[in-house]
Amino acid sequence: MLAGATGVDLVLLVIAADEGVMPQTREHLAIVNLLRVTRGVVALTKSDLVDEETLQVVRSEVGELLAVTPLRDIPILAVSSVTGTGFEELIGALETAVEQTAGRSSEGAARLPIDRVFPVEGIGTVVTGTLWSGAVRTGDTLELQPSGKSIRVRQVQVHDTTVEEAQAGQRVALAIHGVARESVSRGDWLTTPRRFLPSRLLDVRLELLDSAPKPLGSRTRLRCHLGASEILGRAVLLDREKLAPGEAGWAQLRLEAPATAAAGDRIVIRSYSPALTIAGATVVDPAPPKRARLLPGDGARLETLLSGSAMEKLAALAAEAGSAGIAGEGASVRLGSMAGSITEAAAAAVAAAIAMDAEAKLVRLKDGRLLTPESWRRALEDVVKAVSRYAEENRLRDGMPRES
Repeated sequence: MLAGATGVDLVLLVIAADEGVMPQTREHLAIVNLLRVTRGVVALTKSDLVDEETLQVVRSEVGELLAVTPLRDIPILAVSSVTGTGFEELIGALETAVEQTAGRSSEGAARLPIDRVFPVEGIGTVVTGTLWSGAVRTGDTLELQPSGKSIRVRQVQVHDTTVEEAQAGQRVALAIHGVARESVSRGDWLTTPRRFLPSRLLDVRLELLDSAPKPLGSRTRLRCHLGASEILGRAVLLDREKLAPGEAGWAQLRLEAPATAAAGDRIVIRSYSPALTIAGATVVDPAPPKRARLLPGDGARLETLLSGSAMEKLAALAAEAGSAGIAGEGASVRLGSMAGSITEAAAAAVAAAIAMDAEAKLVRLKDGRLLTPESWRRALEDVVKAVSRYAEENRLRDGMPRES
């Protein structure tokens, strides 16, 4: 269910009227909430097996379960596959929910989590998944992550129909060329080249469910589900030693295998043993430096990366990079955006500051790197000091050699 829910924008929650809410229902609902799915319909099946009073009790039970979730106002409809009762209303409710659900943008980098791999005679290796972002066309060159191998798309299908282009949000089957069938597995990704960087470290905002059986200690071993992958790892709590049920805090996930994540991704977290859904996490930085505690200013930087504007996030990364600066492509990996749009945004911010005779939030070098004004001033000061020191120590020379 975890792999299948990847990329879903609308949920049909099925509950048997003769059984009511079961433990599996609660866990499925928790996963849907952790993935931030906010639209759906409830189908109370087997309604022909219960009387009207029992049906109303189950309906009330489901309403109470949903009341504390973003799905609190979705329709709850009784259906029977024996008598056919309620199916017309169910289809109508689903159509309405679909109309109210925003589509996904096909702009930007393509990213497809692979949930099935199989050979087809005469075609070769075929992979399937729900396209998270961007678009994929016949003839495209993509990267297989986390291995980084280059592949070519030979054919694109959407629901068994061959198409020239698949767009974000669609179920996609791709015939691929360039790698052996044994080199591809469920949990891998196909992405636009050089737009995503697999990493074993992820900075996240971690939320422990109210239903978690116990507090979560730092460095606890966990199962982390992103896309169609399940990766074992440990959560290093950055601002406390334990996280109580219902609490949220900053953490760094240290994974036992690389994850192909982007800022804003949702991760479902289950305990190592027994495998129960206990938490969710939002990726804030998919390629952070290794850390065990928050240093002064780290908390504010992470908060900016979580909820700041694109320009504020870019400035935060540039501040962290110091006088080395950060390239647009490096920023695109960590912010989940295309390098071109980031460069354009930086240029617009510099131009706006000049027009208003104000200090720009960023300084852009000729090679495209971005620095904060503070880092730029420090770099200039370092140059002046170095040249002055050289002149003081080498008074008989005309100046500092170019290579120095």
